[in-house]
Amino acid sequence: MALLYPVYILTTYLNGPPVSLQNIILSLSIATLIFIVCIGFFALNMMGGGDVKLIPAVALWAGSAYVLNYLLITAVVGGLAAVILLAKNRIKASKFDKSSENINLSMSEKKENGVPYGVGIAIGGLYVAYHLLTPFSLRFAEQGLYK
Repeated sequence: MALLYPVYILTTYLNGPPVSLQNIILSLSIATLIFIVCIGFFALNMMGGGDVKLIPAVALWAGSAYVLNYLLITAVVGGLAAVILLAKNRIKASKFDKSSENINLSMSEKKENGVPYGVGIAIGGLYVAYHLLTPFSLRFAEQGLYK
């Protein structure tokens, strides 16, 4: 996904006002900083490897204009997913512990699920994509390329 960013930059040069070099460098800096923070979370076993790569890749596309909104949407949706998963696991655990057929099952045999943060990242990414693609679709509509 990050490798497609230069293609996006080239399309802005072909279809209207290009992205400034300052904005490109700022986007790269923001994505790098987020990547470093995510590596720290990965080292502490708080985040999966896929999330570590996907969050900064979307942040690269978001740039300084949308990165805070993207991170907020990702955090809120990911937090909601975590609350739902915790509630589901709590209900499941209460049934699991009281089941007579599982009475000899040790606690280590219970499956622990990680938080599916990809859902939050994807919804935040759709927010960014919508805001990046809207100017292109408006230009195409103005030119009569589609209705």
